[in-house]
Amino acid sequence: MFIDANIHDVVAGTPNQTIPYAVIEGLVEPVGKPLQSQLGVEGVIQELLMEEHRRVWNKVSRIWYDTSRTIRRVTNRIPFSLACKGGKVRVLEPTQAAMLSLDVIYDKFEPEDSTMGKRVVDWMSGEAIKGYQETEKMLKVGTQLFGYGELSLEEGQVVLRNPSNNASYFITNLSPSELAKQYQSKVTMLKAFTILFGVGTLIALCAFAAKWYRRYRENQEFFAQTEQVRAARRRPDGEPPEELDEEHACVVCQANAREVIILDCGHICCCADCADMLQPRKCPICRRHIARILPVYNP
Repeated sequence: MFIDANIHDVVAGTPNQTIPYAVIEGLVEPVGKPLQSQLGVEGVIQELLMEEHRRVWNKVSRIWYDTSRTIRRVTNRIPFSLACKGGKVRVLEPTQAAMLSLDVIYDKFEPEDSTMGKRVVDWMSGEAIKGYQETEKMLKVGTQLFGYGELSLEEGQVVLRNPSNNASYFITNLSPSELAKQYQSKVTMLKAFTILFGVGTLIALCAFAAKWYRRYRENQEFFAQTEQVRAARRRPDGEPPEELDEEHACVVCQANAREVIILDCGHICCCADCADMLQPRKCPICRRHIARILPVYNP
């Protein structure tokens, strides 16, 4: 919507004297006396920032890295309008709008005086002040801006405010087409990230399923092997079991013969029953993990 002398009548003719969402374009014009920067630049929003820059020693990575902290931040503002072709629109709550950028008017870095003694102290403490940076930013008078928000009449004046329907509120130098391209780029990046995340999740799930299935197969083979050894151990009814010496008896139960070979270590030290019940599944001799077992057939 163009700002001109008829904008008041256009808004007044709408239901509830409100346009829920509109895009306007105009030049920044102060309501009253404008703010003055230290260089004489006039504006309507002024931000003064003082930062301290340090170098800090990281004990883990054992390198120096740069860091900063804000010492002072002051924001001054006055009411302003967007004006064009004889029409004006008062801008309300501009600091709540997204993508409002301020021009850098003044930027100065003052390095900290460093003597040999101070360097030694900084080296011992692990912190060194590099200097102080003073920055001044302003929304200058005469800046061309686009406003995206709700238009309404307030005390006979057209105002632009944060939309009551929860739509996005923008005050920016980007035109609708430029803003749409920027958001389309973000949407494209979000879609790409979502696809990559989905593919990564699918690969992780497939790997987990494959690992679970491999363990399931190993357990089935393990149980089948132990059952095969148990079946070979069974004797006809009434036939007494063979007497075992210590060298051939299971090191765990001392009741059954050493019936299985443990892989990957290769020890032959226990029966199938004990090998099945070992928790955690580790060799009783060397405590290495049991990958699988094989029956031992004694002649």
